[in-house]
Amino acid sequence: MIYLASGFNPLHFRTFLAAELTLILKNRAVHIETGLYGDLAGNIEQISKLEPESGVIMLEWSDLDARLGIRSLGSWAPYDLSDILSSARARTELFKTIIIEASGHAPLVVCPPTLPLLPVSFTPTWQASAFEVELKACVGSLAAQLAQSPRIRIVSSEYTNSISPPAERWDLDAELSGGFPYTLPYASLLAGTMARLISPPQPLKGLITDLDDTVWRGILGEDGVDGISWDLNCHSHMHGA
Repeated sequence: MIYLASGFNPLHFRTFLAAELTLILKNRAVHIETGLYGDLAGNIEQISKLEPESGVIMLEWSDLDARLGIRSLGSWAPYDLSDILSSARARTELFKTIIIEASGHAPLVVCPPTLPLLPVSFTPTWQASAFEVELKACVGSLAAQLAQSPRIRIVSSEYTNSISPPAERWDLDAELSGGFPYTLPYASLLAGTMARLISPPQPLKGLITDLDDTVWRGILGEDGVDGISWDLNCHSHMHGA
């Protein structure tokens, strides 16, 4: 049994995750349990009680403060920003505590917020505001601390950015109507990523067939071991790269 903890309605993501895990875990039935809508902290705490095979934790901005979500939109007056940051810091501290506790009962996969941040602050869209930088630093600090545990795997933001442009991830209509924030293509891609973190594939091995003047600079048969290189000192670091 896999336990999926999220603050949003898991809907299609649950279906995609079950399908991806079924492809990986052949000949095994995949059962995914979910918690209550809007109660991420409570859902994470269920992992310690249920002790599933693995736990999946999905964080989004509205889990840090409801005013960061479109369904619970609050005032975005300038004097609210410091309060939102205080709330976010308190929530990330809570999440750190209960996630580390839950990791003692099941291996975990944690996905930090991947949706675009709503335009809460008062700077142009091309300028990073102090509020935005501090909020993302707060989440980054949480991820950095959780990543120290061998029982917790963090979804790479670099990888998600490479497979899905941020502007193509959010489905406003679906979130307003059903509480599910992702577009279907992104939900599918994210579920595949999470499934590979739950059950990592076997490491691949490579057979390199072109060595001379490719992997290293020089020709081994003519220059000898001391005559080939791929490092910065020998000005051949591009071969290593």
